Amino acid sequence: MVGEHETLIRPPPGTSFDFVSLHGIGPETVAGARPFAAVWRSVRPLVEGVWFFAAHNAAFERRVLRAC
Repeated sequence: MVGEHETLIRPPPGTSFDFVSLHGIGPETVAGARPFAAVWRSVRPLVEGVWFFAAHNAAFERRVLRAC
């Protein structure tokens, strides 16, 4: 592993928090967090040119990253 980055992201308004019981992250936890677009601006330079990117739910996360 070359590096690690961890941050909370504020989801868009209207997002349901169905899995709070699993991870404990609820609306109050992310209320002060930055939205994804702001986080992506700081993360993108870290992953440009990377040929391997580990992800929990790769199909979903690939779609999110390509949309940005």
